Amino acid sequence: MTPLGTRIAAIARRAAAGAFTLGLLAGTAWADIGGGSSGGGGGSTPPGGTNGQIQYNNAGSFGGLANSLTIAGQAVGLGGSLTAAVLTAALNQFSSSLQGLVPASGGGTTNYLRADGTWAAPAGGGSAPTLSAGSGAHTLSGTAAYFVCTGACTITLPTPAAAAEYCVYNDTGVSTAITLAALGGSDAYEKTDHSGYGTAGTGTMVSAGALGDRVCLTGRDATHYQIGALTGSWTVN
Repeated sequence: MTPLGTRIAAIARRAAAGAFTLGLLAGTAWADIGGGSSGGGGGSTPPGGTNGQIQYNNAGSFGGLANSLTIAGQAVGLGGSLTAAVLTAALNQFSSSLQGLVPASGGGTTNYLRADGTWAAPAGGGSAPTLSAGSGAHTLSGTAAYFVCTGACTITLPTPAAAAEYCVYNDTGVSTAITLAALGGSDAYEKTDHSGYGTAGTGTMVSAGALGDRVCLTGRDATHYQIGALTGSWTVN
């Protein structure tokens, strides 16, 4: 073994026995840098040195630097692992100006995620269409409804609202007249030739009373109903 090899082996044996801590100095020579029972470095304080010196301290720090990083408020040791919770907390939630994570929804089946990063119920609310049947006088409600006339019937619709939709029609085999009652106020039905509207407030819409009579009306705005579909002969007053 060469003299250098012999020296390295001897130093390694002493280090293994806990006599001192080794460091590779800039001059390529192994030396005691402290931390052992008889080392010349004077305990756990790392010695000074020039660029290129490698230091090791088994007391928990490296070259006087902290041995952990702080991520999202949690200390993570060098060589340690990050949890999913820590990584999630370190990221932005998305917003109108930031890309990032989707916020927790809070559960349920009706809310939708808006472009500003918040969960909210759809605007307008809306309601599922209803279906009812009968003869005589009936009043519809909600924003969408179907009514089947089993005999002569008079139907009162709600005050017009944009996108509201109502359909009224004779039942199979029924050939009696359908009357849509006056809406009141300044509200009116569209004329069947689409040339304008009937009399505001007091105007009605009446079928001739034949098989297949039916009409579907859609709210144009807060005062008008437009005809979406029409079968049979109808009069708008």
